[in-house]
Amino acid sequence: MDWRETAVVPKGAGPDPAAVDSIASALPAGQHVLLACQTTRFEWNVWVARMATVVVTNQALIVAKGRMFGRPKPDRVIPLSEITATGVGPLRGAGPTWEVTFRGQSTAMGTIYFDGPAQAQEAKRALEDAVSGALAEAADPDFAQVNRSFAAGRARPPGDAGKTLTPAQVTDESRRMRQQIAAGDLRSVWDRRLQLGYNVSFDGVPQVDRFWFEAAPAISALRLGLKDHPMAPACCGMAEQEQDRSDPEQRAAVEEINKRFFG
Repeated sequence: MDWRETAVVPKGAGPDPAAVDSIASALPAGQHVLLACQTTRFEWNVWVARMATVVVTNQALIVAKGRMFGRPKPDRVIPLSEITATGVGPLRGAGPTWEVTFRGQSTAMGTIYFDGPAQAQEAKRALEDAVSGALAEAADPDFAQVNRSFAAGRARPPGDAGKTLTPAQVTDESRRMRQQIAAGDLRSVWDRRLQLGYNVSFDGVPQVDRFWFEAAPAISALRLGLKDHPMAPACCGMAEQEQDRSDPEQRAAVEEINKRFFG
């Protein structure tokens, strides 16, 4: 799953994208990034990292020190299940530096430092939401899945550019998306389908173009790891509904969609 689709990135505390890419690419299956930022200083008990990349996933808080050479890698991984409390406020009550604090098991304490209140408050909310989500996941996985879908939809709401398309324009859009997915341009397919939204009329559109209008973005979303976005299952369902089972390419596309969606 692309962290740019799922992560809160506090303004003024954005991380090096390459560092987050490196961390995100090594995440275990089922983990996705909810917060990505750069902190002026990170403390975990007696361990300290300056200008560190901080990534919070749905299961852990990950810290990577800045490195002159080589790929960033996690230096500390703290399971969210171990975080029992969070807080935010100005350093020593005065600032201008602000700190996000969190308590781990036993007497473990962590502090994340930011240049100002806006970044700290946004990071604290994201960390708190992640911890709450991890607890919900453990208690009720189905309910947690619903919450992830809502969150993904809020992060990238679909547009409505497709509601005024003519049949010829829908056909052109479908054929363009089919060419893009064949070329591996998954991001363009998914972004365009989001812009077009749900209210697209298929009246007068040939069957093959109705099918690929939904199948191409469905496959793109699943290959990109964006299954949680509510438009992804909608496209998957419509592709299966529009499928011509006598067409081997369409059958193969639906088989991939089902395999990637259901496992």
